[in-house]
Amino acid sequence: VSWHERRALTGSSDDTMRLWDLDAGESLRVFRGHTHDVLCISVDWPTLRALSGSGDDSLRLWDLAKAEPVLELGGHERDVLCVDVDWAGGRAISGSNDETVRLWDITSGRLLQTLRGHEDHVSGVAATWPAQRAVTCSNDGSLRLWDLETGEALLELRGHSFHVLCVAYHYAQPSE
Repeated sequence: VSWHERRALTGSSDDTMRLWDLDAGESLRVFRGHTHDVLCISVDWPTLRALSGSGDDSLRLWDLAKAEPVLELGGHERDVLCVDVDWAGGRAISGSNDETVRLWDITSGRLLQTLRGHEDHVSGVAATWPAQRAVTCSNDGSLRLWDLETGEALLELRGHSFHVLCVAYHYAQPSE
């Protein structure tokens, strides 16, 4: 939600996204392009861009002002469940039912890396871009810390007794 503009962007199992005016209580625009459920969205409100992930195994970069996709990112083999975006750096990271985490260049659409290690759906992802780190969680009950430069899993943690569905990540520079 953009609180300044009082807008929200939603994804639906009707294969669309909708931009809402929260003051007027109405839908402003419908976004069509995915061919299956829209499962995750990240929005850059200042530049009116969004990146969505879908059950059609793709991500789409959208121009919200024109209500049209400008780029499709294909490479996942199953539903894209989660996404985090470095809007200033032009990168995104996504997790999927295909058990992979993928790092993308969203200016060109190029797949930069595929990170493997989870043994079930990757259900959540959170990145700290300046530190080149991301944390993912999975239905395999684990979370993993990744080095985004090397693609290496730096740490695996287990403790939940069932699926881990979402994650938030905070990275603080060590004191010098």
